[in-house]
Amino acid sequence: MGGGAGPDGGTDAGCRPTGTVSLMPAVRYDAGSAPRSLVAGDWNRDGRLDLASANDFGRDVGVLLGVGDGAFQPAVSYGAGNRHTSITAGDWDDDGALDLATATDTFDTITIFLGAGDGAFRVASSLRTGSFPSSLTAGDWNGDGKRDLAVSNYSGASVSILLGAGDGGFTATAAHDAGTFPWQVVAGDWNADGRADLAVANAGTNDVSVLLGTGSGMFQAAVRYAAGMAPHSVTAGDWNGDGRADLATANNGTDDVSVLIGAGNGTFQAPVSFGANSRPSFVTAADLNCDGRLDLAVTNAGTDQLSILLGTGNGSFRPALSFTVNGLAVSIASGDWNGDGRVDLAVASDLGVSVFLNSSQ
Repeated sequence: MGGGAGPDGGTDAGCRPTGTVSLMPAVRYDAGSAPRSLVAGDWNRDGRLDLASANDFGRDVGVLLGVGDGAFQPAVSYGAGNRHTSITAGDWDDDGALDLATATDTFDTITIFLGAGDGAFRVASSLRTGSFPSSLTAGDWNGDGKRDLAVSNYSGASVSILLGAGDGGFTATAAHDAGTFPWQVVAGDWNADGRADLAVANAGTNDVSVLLGTGSGMFQAAVRYAAGMAPHSVTAGDWNGDGRADLATANNGTDDVSVLIGAGNGTFQAPVSFGANSRPSFVTAADLNCDGRLDLAVTNAGTDQLSILLGTGNGSFRPALSFTVNGLAVSIASGDWNGDGRVDLAVASDLGVSVFLNSSQ
């Protein structure tokens, strides 16, 4: 990051390269019962980043509006009667206001929440997917300019594709085979052809499935690449600065992350592993120390720890640093909560949402 405008209109003057990363102590916010997944966006179009939480036990979505200084208003709950395992955002009805979608494992469905543009949401519909949807991501799979969804089905060993109509509705197409126990799906352009592709972390087969998009809403057969044991999460970024998309997985069974360097043609090199403390379960990419190199932030399942691995810029990472979360860490969202040009973090835990402001200087 550097040189641009922050979400409150300020400049990135506070973002200066530093050799390490410093986070202020976590501030906890109640978002609902057992948050499982977080997404950031500007729900009320005030130029300040907000958060939304998919709540497992609460069977609802908690919306926390940001005030612009790093703090958030009390959560407002929107219920759908199901256990929510994952959440993503996009404009499903093309009205200029961000909407939400959650994976709900109770009845093998996803739930669509349409945003009013003022921070409020309403439940619009529920759609069937495969068995036990565990994760979902948004993109334009058929190039029509309308937002679509892809859903990983944990028990179904597949990825469901739902094409958006642009009015808030979706049409399911054929599911694609992934791997055993696909835990998380992410989108990107792995072969630089301008068409959206998918990558899936398969906890049961210890690998990542790469599905290249055809641009018609369909995907080529999955090609699987080895990762560590029981990868629960996958994220994309350019770890070595060559302009090509790479992947990284959080491996719950081997206490590490696997880094797979992309060749730019849709294929990936053999994984290289870096320690990530105990039972890493979720990984996301961000430049946390303002040096222009992507870093990794990882939650450690069953612990109150957040691990950060600083990138060196050549595809390798420095030893993990640890930070304390309020509760047992589950997943992460990143954004600039206070508009100072530094990437901040929010971590979902069994006790709520822990917000970490970045104080690297």
